[in-house]
Formats: sequence, structure tokens, C-alpha cells
Amino acid sequence: MSIFEREVIKGRISYDSLPDADLSDFTYPFLESPGVVFQYRKYLFYKDVFYGEGGEENAARADGSSSSNIKDLAESRRRGIILDSARPIAELNNIVDVSGKTYTYKGEDGVTRYKADQYNGQVEGGDWFDVVSYEDTYDQEGNLLHTAAYNRLLYLQKLNDAPPREVHSVKDLVSTCTTLIAGGHLPKEELAIRNLVYAAAPNLSTAKKNEVVRQVLKEQDVPTQTRSWRDNECWDWYETKCVDKEEVKIDYFFPNHYFQDRIYSVLKQFAENEEVQNLAEHVNNKGDNPEIVQARRESADLQWEEARKVFAKVAKYMVCNDFQLPIERNYWMPQIQSGDDEENRNKFVHT
Repeated sequence: MSIFEREVIKGRISYDSLPDADLSDFTYPFLESPGVVFQYRKYLFYKDVFYGEGGEENAARADGSSSSNIKDLAESRRRGIILDSARPIAELNNIVDVSGKTYTYKGEDGVTRYKADQYNGQVEGGDWFDVVSYEDTYDQEGNLLHTAAYNRLLYLQKLNDAPPREVHSVKDLVSTCTTLIAGGHLPKEELAIRNLVYAAAPNLSTAKKNEVVRQVLKEQDVPTQTRSWRDNECWDWYETKCVDKEEVKIDYFFPNHYFQDRIYSVLKQFAENEEVQNLAEHVNNKGDNPEIVQARRESADLQWEEARKVFAKVAKYMVCNDFQLPIERNYWMPQIQSGDDEENRNKFVHT
């Protein structure tokens, strides 16, 4: 028995029997999505499906399919094909490759399965595909909502939420957003970007979806009313853009939304060098609303007062300095970028 032969698990179907399977055997429903037109479900030979020059194209994956996932899936499929699973997707689209060969179908999804089958020696084989086409979508008044290109990439990302696909990565979704923006199919607006990411990856953690949005906003220089900061971004801004750097010495950039986590770090740093820590604070501005930023800054005052009372009885420095924390809070990072309260993006905001 070769490495490509395994006993077929009960309830699955072998490679040899797959072409003759009955359409009714495939019970997994087609995933519907706006602008995606289902044509039919059919067994297609891989030789008739275009997967890019060299079989490497995978529009939904920034880095293609990983070798470990290909080998794991190959091992699973050697033990039989699971019928009750999502079908790979092919677009009905005549494509001519560099050699002049014409393909009726373009492989849109299932690239990892395709490579797993090639790994298993199924060069002349194929699979049952859901064949689709794409179209623009319009609202009730006939106004364009999304282009066919937008609907296509949104659909391909949605597919990655279902087994047996590899799950999304942040990089995959950032790449999709970047491609759509570059093609003029996605506005450079935070709400539009956020809506796409949340629609494309409903099962991805909220933290990762927000990270996708953050990266796209930064990479595409999307104008926003407010902004969020990360430690490395704060230091980079301080070193390269801050115009009052010579007058303001900063020891620590302090994110108030991690108050309890970071307060210890600040005090530990004081204990190590016995120098008062100057902070530049910033808040989590999820929602892109200046009023939220201001309200959270006010809430931060209450947090610091609570901390002062907690540490007053235990901190030697506080005993010697009228029970004050060894911290000077004189600055905020600039976050409000438009409106009446717009702040200079290259200067600290003085408290």
C-alpha cells in the first residue's frame, strides 16, 4: 500500500468513486451572499479549472496556503472525501493562460484542497464545485451599493469562516481591504472598512477584526475624527514629529484603557530608577467620536484618584511626598483630528 492509499473511513467516499457520486449526496448548502449568483454544482476536473499560473493563486490568502495545512488535509482526504462539507468555488469565466490554453472555470476557493489532492497524486482528478458568477448590487432606488469585485472578495473571505478551510488571518483581511481600496471598490472611510471586515469574518475575534481595521486605516492613511495610539507609535511620533520634544521629557506613554495592567509597570520603573515618571496618556477611542475621547479622559481622573488612595499607605515615596503618586500627568497624545476641538497633530496636549 502506497502513502496515497488509506482505508476509507465510513461515511466518506474515495477518490475513485468521487466523480460518480450523486448530486444528492452533497447535503452541505451553498453559502449565499449579495452579488454572488449560484449557477450549478458539478464535478470538474482540475485540468479544466484555472488556479493561476503555476496553481498558486489564492485571492483570499495574503500568503497562500501553508504547507502544514496542505499536508494535514492531504492525510484526511486519503481516508476519504467528506460529502457533508462546503464545496470549493469556481467562477464561470473564460480565461486564457500564458500558453494560450482556455479555461471555462477559475478556481476561487478550495486552493488548499486542490494542492492537497495534487500532493496525493490526483493530477488527473477533480472535485465537486459550486460554480458561481458575480454581479453589482443596487439599493431599492437603483443606486450602486457594491461592485461585483467588492462582492467577490467579500464572499471569498466569508467562505473562510467555514470548515474545512483555513481560518482568516489579519494579513488576509488587510490584503482584501487594500485590494478593494486600490481598485476603487471600497471607500477610504472607517465605517465602510469596518463594515466589510465584520461582514467578511463574523467568527473572527473582535480584537483581531479591530486590528484589521486599525492596520488598514494606518496603511491607507484614512482620514478619521480621532485616532488610537500604540506604544511604538507614540515613541516614533515623539522622536520624529513632536515639535515640543525639547521642552517635554516623557518617560512613559500610558494607555488609560489598560490602567490596572500598566500602573504596576510605571511604579516598577520608578522603583528601578527612583525618578518621577512623566506620562503622556491616551484612551481607547473605539467609535471615532470626540465626545467619547473627552469622557474617557475625565473618567481617567477618577481612576488615578482611586490609585492614589490605594497606594498611599504602602508607597514610601508617597509617605515622603504628601501621599502623591510618583507620576506627573501633564500631557495627552493628540487624538482629536477634526472639529472644534481639533488638536495639533505634532504637539502634546497639555492637561
